[in-house]
Amino acid sequence: MARLYKDFIKVDPNFIPVFSKNSDKIYPDKWQSFYPHDSFKDILNKVVETLEKGNETKDRSIWMSGAYGTGKTYASFVIKHILEDDIASIEPYFVENNMQALFARVKGIRAKGKILVVQKSASAGIDKQNKLFNAIIEAVKETLKSEGYSYTGSKSLLDKVITTLKDPNSAFNFAGAFNKYRSKFTDYDSPQGVIEDLEELDLDEKLELLDTIVEVADSESFTWALSPEEVINWLEDVRKGNNIYSIMFIWDEFTEYFKNNQNNITGLQEVAMADSRISFYFFLITHSAVGQLIQDQQARKIIEARFKLTRIELEESTAFKLLGQAIRHEPDLINEWNKIVDELWGGVKRGCVDVIKGKDISIKDSDFRELLPLHPYAAYLLKIIAKDISSNQRTIFQFLSGDYSDDNRINFKSFIEHNAYEFGKWNYLTADYLWDYFFTINNVDLDSTFTATISHYNNYASLCQSDNQRKVLKVTLLLAALQSKNGAESRSGATSLMRPTLVNIKACFAGTPLESSVEQELNYFTTKGIIGKIEDSREVLYVMTSAAIDTERMNSIIEEIKKTISFEKLVAERSYKISEQFEPNDFLKYRLKIGVATPANARQVAESLANCGTNVIPTIFLYAKNEAEQGKIKDSIKQIYDRITNGIVVDFSATPFTDISYQKFIESKAKEKYFSAQSNQKSQCDLAKKFSQDIINEWIRKLIATTLGVYTTAERRDAVTGGSNLRKKLREINAEIFSCGLETISQNDKLFAETGFKETVAQMAMGKIPVPANYSYLRMISGKLESDGIWNTPKYYEAKPTHAVSRMKLAVNAVVKKGFENSRMVSISDIWRELKKPPFGLLSNTGSVFLLGFLLSEYADSTYYKKDTNSNTVSLNYTDLCELIFAVVKGLPKAEGQYIVKQTNQHAFFCQKTGEIFKIAKEKRNSVDDIAKNINIYLTNNNYPMWSLKYYIEEEMYGHEMKDALVALTEMFCEFVSPESKIGREKTKVAEDIYRIYVDNTGIDDVYCEILNAQNMRLGMEYYIAQYKPELTQTASALKIESKEYLAMLNEKLSADSSYLWQIGDTNHQIDNLYIDLRLIYVVNRLLTTKQKAYKEVRLSLIEKLNNVKVPLPILYELKPNLRSILEQLYAIKEGQVSNKEETVRIIDASVDEFNEFFNNQFEVFSSALSEYVDSQIVTDEIDHLYNNTESGTLFKTVDQFTIYMKRELDKFRKNKKILKMFEAWKNATGTQSPYEWSKINGIPILCLFSDNLKMAQSVFAALNKESVFASESEIDKAIVFINGRSLAILKDKEKCDKAFIEYFCAEYSYVVENADALRDRIRTLTSSSVYEWFFNRDTFRKDIIKYAKERYELKYRSQVKDRVRKMTAEEAQKFLDELIENDPLLGINILKS
Repeated sequence: MARLYKDFIKVDPNFIPVFSKNSDKIYPDKWQSFYPHDSFKDILNKVVETLEKGNETKDRSIWMSGAYGTGKTYASFVIKHILEDDIASIEPYFVENNMQALFARVKGIRAKGKILVVQKSASAGIDKQNKLFNAIIEAVKETLKSEGYSYTGSKSLLDKVITTLKDPNSAFNFAGAFNKYRSKFTDYDSPQGVIEDLEELDLDEKLELLDTIVEVADSESFTWALSPEEVINWLEDVRKGNNIYSIMFIWDEFTEYFKNNQNNITGLQEVAMADSRISFYFFLITHSAVGQLIQDQQARKIIEARFKLTRIELEESTAFKLLGQAIRHEPDLINEWNKIVDELWGGVKRGCVDVIKGKDISIKDSDFRELLPLHPYAAYLLKIIAKDISSNQRTIFQFLSGDYSDDNRINFKSFIEHNAYEFGKWNYLTADYLWDYFFTINNVDLDSTFTATISHYNNYASLCQSDNQRKVLKVTLLLAALQSKNGAESRSGATSLMRPTLVNIKACFAGTPLESSVEQELNYFTTKGIIGKIEDSREVLYVMTSAAIDTERMNSIIEEIKKTISFEKLVAERSYKISEQFEPNDFLKYRLKIGVATPANARQVAESLANCGTNVIPTIFLYAKNEAEQGKIKDSIKQIYDRITNGIVVDFSATPFTDISYQKFIESKAKEKYFSAQSNQKSQCDLAKKFSQDIINEWIRKLIATTLGVYTTAERRDAVTGGSNLRKKLREINAEIFSCGLETISQNDKLFAETGFKETVAQMAMGKIPVPANYSYLRMISGKLESDGIWNTPKYYEAKPTHAVSRMKLAVNAVVKKGFENSRMVSISDIWRELKKPPFGLLSNTGSVFLLGFLLSEYADSTYYKKDTNSNTVSLNYTDLCELIFAVVKGLPKAEGQYIVKQTNQHAFFCQKTGEIFKIAKEKRNSVDDIAKNINIYLTNNNYPMWSLKYYIEEEMYGHEMKDALVALTEMFCEFVSPESKIGREKTKVAEDIYRIYVDNTGIDDVYCEILNAQNMRLGMEYYIAQYKPELTQTASALKIESKEYLAMLNEKLSADSSYLWQIGDTNHQIDNLYIDLRLIYVVNRLLTTKQKAYKEVRLSLIEKLNNVKVPLPILYELKPNLRSILEQLYAIKEGQVSNKEETVRIIDASVDEFNEFFNNQFEVFSSALSEYVDSQIVTDEIDHLYNNTESGTLFKTVDQFTIYMKRELDKFRKNKKILKMFEAWKNATGTQSPYEWSKINGIPILCLFSDNLKMAQSVFAALNKESVFASESEIDKAIVFINGRSLAILKDKEKCDKAFIEYFCAEYSYVVENADALRDRIRTLTSSSVYEWFFNRDTFRKDIIKYAKERYELKYRSQVKDRVRKMTAEEAQKFLDELIENDPLLGINILKS
């Protein structure tokens, strides 16, 4: 596979498409890569000219302007290095670029002394003269320190401020001002933190903080200010004090300063006027030229007189040079790359390069060769595009080296990283890539010529039948747009290369597979009406056809859109998100009531916000359409403040929308509407819609960088830049107005939510219910109040009266006091109304409900009542109060006319006496509801209902004089503690009846107090049960259950923690149920050996017994049908599914003896089950084994589970019987336990004796050695046959065994090894394995045994062989030798050799 281009060439990793201060820091020598084109040389010449101080006309500051992508910032750093770096280190730069004469002049000014270069970027926040002066001074000071200069002149404003703030005896009381203007210092806890940051922050942040302090000091009539003369004197002082020849102040991105200070540039002018005198020079850098930035003609003339106005431009020839410098070659592959370049060059030389050079004689071949695989025509057009349509986001340098995404591979870097040279393929980055990169609809810097071209392409792209056609159409339209933009009508000269002629378009694709078919594709476009064609004798020109637009209708739509979308409607339309970037995104979004206005409708918007409520701040974002509206802004602000107070105006007019942008927007919206009515023009409609939004987005981007004026009165203005700074300023203003609001406690978003909460939030604040996880954010309030010493302090408002919540409480108390004094009641709405006013400003949200619950908690469940519009008065419990709080905060109608009322004397007497009877603490007797709640607690703790005491009184106090009154009082208490839904009347009415019993029966409270205790209530309950259900006590006695035990059981049924709710009807029902439970315990106990008292224990014991039944239920139903009913009931008890306990008791009681008889004699049933379901041939010993090994819980198994388990166990038992038989057969045959033991005893690995039946022997012996098991009984049977057969007879013949042993290990050498013992001894020296395993290890000691056999041969048999040979006849010897030669080739070869 061919190498990718990136293997040969790459964009210099140190190439920086957008230069910055950080770039210079990382690459300190990178400035030397800057190509000094003519406009730069002119600028550098002016700098040198200024510093030479030759005459007054040339001795001036410099203002350099230039379009995006022209390298303004980069150029400024080059100048910085030329003026600062060691003179020897900069000389090569001048020599290499043939600027020796200019270098001589630079050397001359450098010889005069040190030049201090100060570099600063951005000026958007500078909207006052004082800020400008501070920025200049502090930037110079910072540079002096970084360059090692010790003298920083007389005190700057910053120095003076820091000294004053640190001086405790200063006339300016900063600590007091800090507390007074806390809203200005929301990021700080103390004045000391401000001072520390003023000394330590970065310069820009330091200056912002300094401006805030100066503003606060002005408000306290303590003035710090610098005059232009003071700044000039300070600059001259530090220059001379440090022996500096000159100071050059390079200020990049200075455009915003002029935009924000149209009428306030005097300070800049005065400092610039002194430049020659003090040798301090500005080098200002802006995007726009002076004529575009300064509207006032007089001010413009002064600036033009004080500054040398220069413009940096990227010349066409320079573009080639810069692009070439950025491409680096891989040295190791240079030869291979040169061959590829030759191939690439050959493809374009004739069809493209010669065409270009024929029209533009300034072009050199090297310009194009160095940029390959960038197509020469694309390179040529790129230099034109650099001049015509580069933007701040898309420059030729970003095209070369910018990042890209996988779905957007349209620049040079992406091309070389994904493409390789392959003959006949697409090997060039062609001009259509330029279209894809620069001609995007969201490039708002494109003028109408280009946007119309894009529109044309999008309209017809769908008609293209291939990528190649799309490429040709893009290039044709690209040339058409450049021709139109540059007025390139001539057929000769360089401009003719921009004409979309057949020659030029083909040249754009020279060397590609498309070159030969360009004309064919163009003809297709002309037949479809996509483009037009003009032919004459010399050339074929293609022109962009006009879309079939009804001009009259389009103009009509434009006028209609203008009326429909006025500028006022445009800025207010939420879908365009113009204000969204600046709107608060925290609690302030609820606090500010924002309206959007222009000078045309400012009055109406202000009137609509005039009555928006005391707890919000009316806020108006004021925009300007054009310069005319800019001039009306001050009058508009005055009109606004004539109609609203405590309001905010944010002035965005420093960057008006402009009439041009508005016209573009209207035309684009008109196109959107025009094309939306045509079904085949959807792409055009979408394009127009996108362009409309892009125009808005570009304005928003500019607004973000502009200085905004923030007004709190018509005269009071602060300046900020950007959304975050605006939001910070808005928070400061809010803190001044609502200094005791919820936001001073917590700014958690959820606390300010206007939905998603209920009245329970107030209950949480009162501590009535816990805070659940989904409301955990409420702890942001309670936690803060706890840490502030508020939450758990009873009279926190006295201990900490300045705390925000304390001030709320004091305000509430004042409203309550006034209401109680006037009418013994206070409206909940009046309280809420007070807390909505400044400085509180509580809003309709979760946090307000929580705070109000905390503030009003003392009025719940105490001596207060609720009164509504119908004069209904009921005790004010916490739930009612919390509902009122929720309603009033939410603005619900039911909150109106609701009052908090003080308690009556009757109720107070009731609370006192009843509280004493039930021993309720005094602080918990505040209301009728308080008493009811605490009686319920008393009854819960005593476990018995109130009415039980009635039966004690009737039995034990029969003759007491107050018996009837005591019974009546008990019945009243029963009604009092019952839920109101059951008694049908309010508790206060019941309390009043009890009050009358107290009054009519003096001393009854003392008697009742004496008899009211848990023991008497329990006795009363016993009396009642004995009266209602005597048989229950009898059954309990039979079970040896005492009264306290069955009462505890009853408590469980009736919820002991709610005994105050027990009604007699419910109690009777549960007594009946308890009786049935005891009966059930009784009858089940008859089945058990160990008797139980409680149902839970009875059930567990029953389950344990049932688990010992040996047969499953279905089989038992079949074999013992008479037990079915009782078994079903016992199973229901086990499963906890008894539906009718009475029926269960009856059935069990009737069959208990029969079940016990079966249980104690299960074997017979078990045997029958096995015969029927498991194996009809099963024998007794097998049944016994299975009976003794049955699983626990068999009763509850299915028949299949039972059958499978029993068959498995039976098979296992039978198999084990046969295995035992096999081992017995072996022992009888060999007298040993295993083949392993036999081998050990006899010194012979037994397997070597069974070579004729080795597989069977191995299988049987492995089982006998317990190394494996037989899978089936048939295998065991075969093993037994093997053991009992004749196969093992050899084991009894020692001689045969020894012989087989020797033959197995010695094989052909066995003749010379006659002693088995000797062989055994020899093997034992060779291995430590067991004798049985020798069989498997023979090969490991085969060599040693052969060696042993050879030793035996040499020792004993060689001489015998010789004797035998000597005795052979010649014929016998010849015959024997022939046989040897036949089988042993080596022997034959040796004979031949001899």
